[in-house]
Order: sequence, then structure tokens, then C-alpha cells
Amino acid sequence: MVSEGEKIKVAIAEDHQILRQGLVLLFEGEENLEVVFNVGDGIELVEKVKENPLDVLILDLNMPKMDGETCLPIILEINPNIKVIILSAYFSESIVNALLKMGATCFLPKHCDFSILLDAITSVHYKGFYSMEESEKQKRINLELEMNEKFTPREIDILKLLCKEKTSKEIAKELFISSRTVEGHKLRIMEKTNTTSTSGVVLFVLRKGYFR
Repeated sequence: MVSEGEKIKVAIAEDHQILRQGLVLLFEGEENLEVVFNVGDGIELVEKVKENPLDVLILDLNMPKMDGETCLPIILEINPNIKVIILSAYFSESIVNALLKMGATCFLPKHCDFSILLDAITSVHYKGFYSMEESEKQKRINLELEMNEKFTPREIDILKLLCKEKTSKEIAKELFISSRTVEGHKLRIMEKTNTTSTSGVVLFVLRKGYFR
């Protein structure tokens, strides 16, 4: 584990060069991460692990010369402290369970959001594990806190109804307030969301994911 202020040393083993280079570029924008190396085959990976201190390895299963499943126990024998995140398009429950028993720390599908991969890297490094369910729960809590800080309870009620395509008259009836009051709330909501229309407000909410 790194000390406070030090960067998490990350390596990428992925045979698709475009994806590998894309991850490197994305990681370069993260202040707490350092990409130590990136490789496209299993043989080179094993050699690089021998030569470089490493905290977290992002490992693809389908690689030339030596696949990820074969590499995994060799890598952990070289450095048992490396946290291995399997990133693959091909998986099943049996494969995931087998890899976890072999020492992988967690498994992520390649179609996952980059933010999830970042969460996983931080979590496996500092906690020793990662749970997508736990991460999604925390994100939901964070969104609710953000929403409650930005909007009043009444504005949140109105936002929910706007997302259901309710008119001001229908909202007024449902909330037992006047249409004029609804319009006043909508104006304040548009100011807070920097929008100029109801559709703009709804789009803002959808992008934020407040009511998923």
C-alpha cells in the first residue's frame, strides 16, 4: 500500500492496442495513479512484473503467447501483494469464481464505465476488495445528497413530476398547490440547472441520473 500522497502504481495487460493506449491516456488525467507499464502479451507481462514494483494490475484474459488465466498464478507468485483486476469481454459465473479462487481481486466487464474501473482500482488498493453493488449504492447516496443540497423538498417533488411529463396544472393538482406556485418553482429550478425550458430541466435530471 502506498503512503498518503504517493501514487498507486498501475499496469495494463491488454492485447488490443487501441484500448490499451486509451486507458493509458485516461489514467494520465488521474493525479493519484501512475501507469508503470502497459503490455500486449502474457510473456512480456511476466517479465515486466519481475522488473517493476506494482500495486494494481488490469489483466485481460485473451492475450497472445500466454493468456491471462495462465499468467495470473505466475504473477502472484512473483508478487503476492499485487491486486489483480480482470477486465474482459468474455466471462461466466464459473470463470469468475475460478479466477477469484486463483487470486484475482475482482472482475469487471470491458463495457463498464471508466468511473467504475477507477473506483475498483482505488478500492482494491486500499480495501483489498471491490463490490460493484456497494459502489453503485454509494453513488446513489452521493446523488441524493447532491440533489438535496441543490433543491428544496418541494422542488424535488416537482422535478419528479416533470420527469413523468406532467403539466403545471397536473402538478398543481397532485401537490395541492396553485399553478402559479408551480411556475414559480419551475423558474427557480431552471435558474439552478442553468436551463431555459422544461425539456432542458428534464434533460439535466436524466444526465445526472437523479431518479434512476
